[in-house]
Amino acid sequence: MRLPSLLSYLALAGLVSAHGEFVPANNDDLAKYNREIQARSVAARKCSSTISNSKTRRMVSRRDRLARRQAPPFPTGPFPTGPFPTEFPPGFPTDFPGFPGGPGGANPTGTPGTYTGPTATYAPEAAPHYNGGLDNATCVLHPETVEGPYYIRGEQVRTDLREDQGGIPLILDIGVLDIETCQPISNAFVELWNCNSTGFYGGYSGMFGAPDAVHKESFLRGGYFTNDDGVVEITTLYPGFYQGRTTHIHAMVHTNWAARDNGTLVSDAGSVNHIGQFFFEESWNDKVFAEEPYKSNTQIRTLNSQDGILQGAGPNAFVEINYLEDENLAGGVVGYITVVVNKTVSYVINNQNQL
Repeated sequence: MRLPSLLSYLALAGLVSAHGEFVPANNDDLAKYNREIQARSVAARKCSSTISNSKTRRMVSRRDRLARRQAPPFPTGPFPTGPFPTEFPPGFPTDFPGFPGGPGGANPTGTPGTYTGPTATYAPEAAPHYNGGLDNATCVLHPETVEGPYYIRGEQVRTDLREDQGGIPLILDIGVLDIETCQPISNAFVELWNCNSTGFYGGYSGMFGAPDAVHKESFLRGGYFTNDDGVVEITTLYPGFYQGRTTHIHAMVHTNWAARDNGTLVSDAGSVNHIGQFFFEESWNDKVFAEEPYKSNTQIRTLNSQDGILQGAGPNAFVEINYLEDENLAGGVVGYITVVVNKTVSYVINNQNQL
């Protein structure tokens, strides 16, 4: 069934922040919203074991992949017959016939380090950083928050949203889980949009965030579909901030989605099962905002404790962050979050702006 999004409720009961996003009007409204969030969190709790049991596997996978990325470079195949080095990087396929240690035992020629069997291709496995399903106990049941004024329909189907923007790379791994079955949802389209390091959204760079470039700006917007494990990896930039809102990323989850031939999403083609926002611990915000270009942001910073929308979303809406490389922000960060959705409910997209 189709339902109006939570924006309709807050439009009647709420106030408008400096950038036009609705927040609860008073403590009674906020308390009511929090009770609804709590009820959904209780319902989602039954899936917590499904999520937490996969955390160890996923973090081990992240460690192994990091080691692989840091290994000495090795040429890609196919390889001709002849001498091989005595040591190989992690992940090199040494189990093909004729290779020392592979099927058949020692090399047929008897010469250590020499391969005379079929040619083989070695290409180090790249992203994604997830493996074996959903990660962490973060459990967000829809609809966490409002759509906000900065959505644009028809965004690109892609995994890298950065374009020419500067900032700290954020590799965001998002798991999508069905609240009814506690099973991963494959082929769900996860759409993200967030502001840049100085607090502006692509397409909305006019005065007070006016939508003056919706047909030509697409930075930090777009999304991709989940794999069989219900996980998608999207590369964006750690978001900045703007007056009236703490640091956050907007998210939608679409099922039965469709794309145009030009590689853009048909926003209303299927069901919108989640309209939400992801948030970040203040300690990570402090670290990031001490770096350029974030520290060039002249807007007044709103803290997590001052953001009414975050207070409504609750503690489950935070992204778990880790350094991508040894405590080096320049190398980027990786974030994990799991979104629990109800596939039987669909919400209306309010914003009519089109890419």
